[in-house]
Amino acid sequence: CGLIDETRQYFLSQNFPDCLNLPEVGRQGTLCQFALLQPGPLVVPDMQAHAVLKNHPLVTGEPFFVSWAAFPLVTVDGHILGTLCAVDYVPRSLTADQVELMRRVAAELAYSIEVQVEHREEAARRMGRVMAELSDQAGLRTLEDAARFLRLCEGVPGSAEDYARLQATGLV
Repeated sequence: CGLIDETRQYFLSQNFPDCLNLPEVGRQGTLCQFALLQPGPLVVPDMQAHAVLKNHPLVTGEPFFVSWAAFPLVTVDGHILGTLCAVDYVPRSLTADQVELMRRVAAELAYSIEVQVEHREEAARRMGRVMAELSDQAGLRTLEDAARFLRLCEGVPGSAEDYARLQATGLV
């Protein structure tokens, strides 16, 4: 399921039941709990005939899923971040090409998540270095003063208090 966040960016839902207007459940109540135990795809053409899944609440009740395929999002280090799933309301088998395509999409999603995390971590490291430099060189001692300075650098006008505080540090 895809959602649009407040910044109008499209992202995959972290909470699959929300997409179907179902109540949130813990991991033990999900179908994905079974896929998270293995690094490869889990394809179940007919959950109604599956020994374990035939009694699952998503099969026996709303939304009455029948077929399900889950593709773990596995990092290069082998950590499973979550799953990419496909469901249907009728029995459905996937071809080898479909499984391979979904496996590749899941791998790309996992890679994309890893890259985003790496970028955020690097941005945090850079910000830490900038903050340390500003603290050492310019006398900025609080996050509020650093935020004032960064807003000024972005060209965002500040208040008289902002300028007075920055002036006290010698930056303006």
